[in-house]
Amino acid sequence: MSQPELQENLSQHDRPLVQFEKRMLIALALIGLALFLWKSAEAFLIFFAGIIIAVVLGGFSYMLKERTRWTYCTCLYVATGCMFLLIVGIAMLVLPMVVSEGQRLFDKMPTILENARSTTWGRMFLSGGMNGSGGDGLLSRIIGPATRSAEAITALALALFVGIFLAYDPQAYCRGLLSILPLGYREKGRQLLLACGRALWHWLIAQGFAMLIIGTLVTIGMLIVGAPFAWVLGPLAGLFQFIPNVGPVLWAIPAVLIALSTSQTMAIKVMALYIVVQVLEGNFITPMVQKQNVQMPPVLTLLGTVVMGMVFGPLGLILGTPLTVILLVSYRMLYQRDLLHDENAKIPGQGEPH
Repeated sequence: MSQPELQENLSQHDRPLVQFEKRMLIALALIGLALFLWKSAEAFLIFFAGIIIAVVLGGFSYMLKERTRWTYCTCLYVATGCMFLLIVGIAMLVLPMVVSEGQRLFDKMPTILENARSTTWGRMFLSGGMNGSGGDGLLSRIIGPATRSAEAITALALALFVGIFLAYDPQAYCRGLLSILPLGYREKGRQLLLACGRALWHWLIAQGFAMLIIGTLVTIGMLIVGAPFAWVLGPLAGLFQFIPNVGPVLWAIPAVLIALSTSQTMAIKVMALYIVVQVLEGNFITPMVQKQNVQMPPVLTLLGTVVMGMVFGPLGLILGTPLTVILLVSYRMLYQRDLLHDENAKIPGQGEPH
């Protein structure tokens, strides 16, 4: 056997080993990336919250650019300024009432808890009867993470700055992210990023409308039935709506307990209001606002929220649904359409497939 033939035979013999080594390196790299994300989960979630803010600012900036002759940067400045003005305006109009009601609620909290403990319902949530661990009731386990207000404010400020910087030049960050992919996969990666951004934008618009409607309805309803602290609990109901399925339940527990401190009749009224609003939300509000936007399967939304909350904690619970939107878009594009060649797979935020 000649020398070239011998070298070619050796090369063919070593080729499967080389392929195996490449696959092992890829698997180890993926495992390392997963461990890195696991250890830096909080930083990753703050960054993802910044992406959500960037999507909102960028979406409104592009909408403004389409209707004017301004540059994108000018539109971004206008959108950012309007966002801050809106926050300040709402704060100036609503915050005094909310602060006043919140201070009154804080002052009366010992009396409210004492009155709640005197009832069967209150003892069930406050005295540990639901979990068998004395002194550590279900309510404290639910609202415990919310006591870390300083950390939450810091995380929100970081996410806000990350979002502004990402929105300032999104193309540069997308190019940097795509540069880690092989050349043949960069176009598909670009399409995936665009689809994820579009789906997030549509979901956020729909969820924003739902939050506004729910918050308004609950506030008006609580004022009608004469429930205490309506100007605090009403807006909170709208904010908790950002966490589909789980958020309204987390709002209802303290709302009913506070109403229970007044009377059992008031607690029944607040519970009835909660049921009516949830029926309206599930059958009319959500289908209306999501008709032209992202329609998430309810079971998938609930499962994604709960799993993300269990894995990543309170931040995962808050950001569970938008993370599920990203995962659903990736699954539909990369698996159903590309691997299974299912052209009928609907990409969230893109309407019906052609």
